[in-house]
Amino acid sequence: MLRYCTPLVVLASLSCSCGNSSTSAAKMDELSQRVEQQGKELERIKSEINSLKSSQSFNDMMRNGEGVAYLTPGLQGYSVFRTEFGAVTVSLEDLKPSASGSRLILRFGNATNATLNHVEATVEWGSVDSKGAPDTDNTRSKKISFAKSLRAGAWTTEEVVLEGAAPRSLGFVRIRDLANKGIRLYR
Repeated sequence: MLRYCTPLVVLASLSCSCGNSSTSAAKMDELSQRVEQQGKELERIKSEINSLKSSQSFNDMMRNGEGVAYLTPGLQGYSVFRTEFGAVTVSLEDLKPSASGSRLILRFGNATNATLNHVEATVEWGSVDSKGAPDTDNTRSKKISFAKSLRAGAWTTEEVVLEGAAPRSLGFVRIRDLANKGIRLYR
């Protein structure tokens, strides 16, 4: 938009140079102020569009993310995500400070009939903005390997340390890409 306004200012200055200099200067000032206001408005609109895009991406991920569990500190309940074997639930049971950040206790519920062995997942964490959406620019992640198997039809707790995330600044925890390298079935 600014690239269209600049030629207008040049044209206006050329046409004004033929008339009264005080009138020309006033018109130039007025045109400069208009261009400046339009530039500010354009920046505001761009910022709004980026905010909407970020919110939409978050909403799409949450709606389509069957393989993603999203947890927020302080909220009760659990999140469900799908694996190739069926549903697994996860809840944030405890959050405490640790020497390097935060220590989480996650509680997994394996709703399948198979014990999942050698389980790995990606944990993402960070702060949220004023609307409650994750601050994607500062999201951190790490791959974790579970110390225990996820027993069939049972709860399993796992401790995870999130480096550089003080409990009061932690706005969300996301678990994705849950995978296992083996199963055990019972008769």
